[in-house]
Amino acid sequence: MKQAKKKTALIPTLLLLSLFSLNLFAHTLPISYLTLLPDGNYLHLELTLNPFELGSLAGFDANKNQEFDSAKTQGADKMLSEQILQHLKIKSGGQLLTAETAGLSGESGSHHIILRAHFRVPNPQAVITVESDLTGITSASHLTEVTFGREGHSQLARLDFQTTKAVFGEETRKARTAVPAPSRQASLFYFFMMVLGAVPVICLLLEFLTAMLKHLRKQLVRH
Repeated sequence: MKQAKKKTALIPTLLLLSLFSLNLFAHTLPISYLTLLPDGNYLHLELTLNPFELGSLAGFDANKNQEFDSAKTQGADKMLSEQILQHLKIKSGGQLLTAETAGLSGESGSHHIILRAHFRVPNPQAVITVESDLTGITSASHLTEVTFGREGHSQLARLDFQTTKAVFGEETRKARTAVPAPSRQASLFYFFMMVLGAVPVICLLLEFLTAMLKHLRKQLVRH
């Protein structure tokens, strides 16, 4: 009876471990989120991504907790922002835009970083083009979910190793051609790359859970 009670008492622990594992896996998915918000003669950019994908940030994470803030980057925010923006080309009516201001910050309570940049747009009615080469500084399995516009009046796109360009604006909204439908081959390629990228994480989690179960079994035997 006592042994059964002990086993029952382990259930909450195992559930917590499972939730921890899912949370860790979610933090390590190679996905970034890019939001573009037109505002008159300005275009505001916000990019949220996982810092573990950027090798250039590893040197700033002294305690290895994959959380970043201005204290860790030691004033290198501007340099790091410019480095990331080099792999994002924003064009208005075919004209390449340069960010007037840009900055990098840590997202409170999470393992993400946020890049914010602001661009002056010569013609607010012009079509906006986004070209991404983020896979060049992350991994071939990296995926960027793009949202253009405000909630309720937004256009969506998905950029990856094969699809690197998306076009937004009034003309494309009317024609509904902002995002070409991904081919089956592209979808299968991305799925394969996602699985390949997730294998090391899954192995780590399994190793962690196995070690914890062994430890719990030893505790049961002792009692």
